[in-house]
Amino acid sequence: MLKNKGHSSKQGKIDKLAITAVALQDHILHDLQLRNLSVADLSKTNVPKREDTSKSLNRNPKAVIDTGLRKKTPGPKVEDPEKEYVLDPKPPPLTLAQKLGLFEPPPLPLSSDEWGKVKQRSVSQGDSTQPCPICKEEFELRPQVLLSCSHVFHRVSEPCFPRIGSRDCHSAARGAQPSPAHSIPKRAAGFIHEQPFMACLQAFEKFTNKKTCPLCRRNQYQTRVIHDGARLFKAKCATRIQACWRGHVVRKWYRDLRRTLPPTDAKLRRKFFEEKFTEISHRLLCSYHTDIDELFAEIDHCLAVNRSVLQQLGDRCSHTLTDDDWRRIQAQAQHREARECPICLTPLSLGGDGPPGRETVLLSCSHTFHHACLLALEAFSWGDSSPFHACPLCRSCYQKRLLES
Repeated sequence: MLKNKGHSSKQGKIDKLAITAVALQDHILHDLQLRNLSVADLSKTNVPKREDTSKSLNRNPKAVIDTGLRKKTPGPKVEDPEKEYVLDPKPPPLTLAQKLGLFEPPPLPLSSDEWGKVKQRSVSQGDSTQPCPICKEEFELRPQVLLSCSHVFHRVSEPCFPRIGSRDCHSAARGAQPSPAHSIPKRAAGFIHEQPFMACLQAFEKFTNKKTCPLCRRNQYQTRVIHDGARLFKAKCATRIQACWRGHVVRKWYRDLRRTLPPTDAKLRRKFFEEKFTEISHRLLCSYHTDIDELFAEIDHCLAVNRSVLQQLGDRCSHTLTDDDWRRIQAQAQHREARECPICLTPLSLGGDGPPGRETVLLSCSHTFHHACLLALEAFSWGDSSPFHACPLCRSCYQKRLLES
């Protein structure tokens, strides 16, 4: 009896040890993400399912009436591109080892408040302002993945890992020294570069065969899609555009100010006025009409007009008056009864009147003057070299004759 009891207890220990080994093996397989093979749960093995052909036969067919009217198909719903959501809302199923208490069960899904605290911790650390720790590329407008440990990575990267020897592979060129957790082996870089549109975090998990954070090595983390990097990148771009525009406005205002306000320095002031003088001269030269042919044609026309006028004056003044003409002109002057010289306003010496010693001259226009006054006027107005003179009163060309006192 005692022998059978000892044998049964020994067999129970062996069974328990076997169950523990199977549970550990199943947990290791789950930890290595070998989902195609499961020891503890036979339902997880890939078994091809047979389709039920009986369901394909419709026992109660119904007639469909075609009315000719097209049914309006609702369009796709436009979702908010910056909406945050959890990638793994349900926790993974417990393994046999976790059910037996050999390993701790996975944590429950984080609530909205807990995700808010994780995001706040990530923002305080400035993870979204730094490049992705895996691919060393800026986040820009691409979505990010926030882990429950508050670390941030690319959700999709193009490519996720840089080629060996590229500028992004050398973190020293960026002024940052990567930690051992940031360093990626050459085999991993080559593996990921062959799949350029794979998520950084997913590629790292596939290479390491573990679901651990690349920075803090935390197991079984939870993920959430965020867009903090995109918002920061938009704000940075808007700031750069505003700075560029403001710089353009200030430079334009300064150039206009330099063109209008002379500087105080002597050399710059001299250069400023030289440029102003050159600009004014150029503007004056551009405003002139420099058609030489038209200018010469206008000069020829003016000369022809002057020649015709001079010819007419010559014809009128070159006619010599006879004695009868002078008697008639003198009679007109006496009929006018002019007693004073229109130039000096003193009496004329006609018929013994007036001061003696001043000769009186009669013009062909019947006006009378002192001879000395008329000579002075001719010398003052036209000069001795001028062949024709004009009467001071009627402005007509004249011939003159001295009158006897």
